Amino acid sequence: MASHRANTFGVPAEPFPTRIVFVALSVVALVVIAGAAALWPRHHVHAPQASTLVTATVSSTALNGCDASGSGCVREVVLRLKSGPDQGLTTTLTFAPGPTDPHLSVGETVRLARVAQGGQVVYQFDDIVRSRPLGLLAILFALVVVAVGRLRGVAALAGLLFAGAVLVVFVLPALLDGSSPTLVALVAGGAITLVVLPLSHGISTSTSVAVLGTLAGMAIAAGVAAVAVAALRFTGLSGEENATLALLGSRSTVSGLLLAGAVIGALGVLNDVTVTQVSAVAELAPHAPSRRAVFSSAMRIGRDHIASTVYSLILAYAGSALPLLLLFSLSRQATLNVLSSDAVAPEIAASLIGGIALVVVVPLTTALAAAFVPAPGRAVPAGEGRPQS
Repeated sequence: MASHRANTFGVPAEPFPTRIVFVALSVVALVVIAGAAALWPRHHVHAPQASTLVTATVSSTALNGCDASGSGCVREVVLRLKSGPDQGLTTTLTFAPGPTDPHLSVGETVRLARVAQGGQVVYQFDDIVRSRPLGLLAILFALVVVAVGRLRGVAALAGLLFAGAVLVVFVLPALLDGSSPTLVALVAGGAITLVVLPLSHGISTSTSVAVLGTLAGMAIAAGVAAVAVAALRFTGLSGEENATLALLGSRSTVSGLLLAGAVIGALGVLNDVTVTQVSAVAELAPHAPSRRAVFSSAMRIGRDHIASTVYSLILAYAGSALPLLLLFSLSRQATLNVLSSDAVAPEIAASLIGGIALVVVVPLTTALAAAFVPAPGRAVPAGEGRPQS
């Protein structure tokens, strides 16, 4: 007689389906480890330092040189250096009133670029130091997540830190080193998925199914991105960042960066939808007469999720790109020209690629979960049968 054991959908089930999931994830983990070892950056690209950054505090600010009509004014800002070789000394910066004036206030801390020119040292305004308010906002975010999510919130924050570490330690150096953007994105996405989902939702068969669905969605996104980026022929000439990367010795290409960005950008929404669909299947299974009925019911939920998430992808880009879109609006260019421009089209393409992967992965993950869920109609104990939340 075949042995039975309880799986994490909450009811006794044959061990064979669980073994399939375990073997599949084990293979993926080995591939991710091997890929990370093969793609690990061996050359470190460092930009030549034409200047060093120092901090300074605004001591005073005043408008000078104004004529009788109030024009010709120049804002003079006196700053006391807080770091660098000239710490304790003061320097003066001038700004023309207008859009380029940062409107610095007395007591504000700023960052300056220290440039040596012809034997003399010149200080140039770089940016405002925002580390304190940004840090306070991050602390508030963490407190809210932990207060509401409790241990799951702590796990989610740990997963977020891990994902950030993967991007900083592996993805960015590997791309700068000239490794294949597609492989780098897939290896990084696989590592993040294999760690973050079990960490956030617990180790279970249902979470494993969500991991498989997410990995499949990433592969779909990579395939669509490779075709789309090749067909769209982005030049990157509209962005200063791409030209600067090339001048500083980066071995990455514009198309490669766009491809990697599309795959990694799709990962977050894929995680969300796969976990939701697996949870829906687990909740519906005890009350459905067949796996086909489970799939049909879960897909109704999935379609609602698709409807709400697809436009969220586009609105998220529109919200972050409002200044650029306003600039195009002022230029009175045709809408089609704006949308297909080298400055806007890459972001639209990334959103569409993520949307395609999202739509395809919903039925795929739902079918996978329905295939592995225990026989419909059998009771599932409370608190089991879905990724933990």
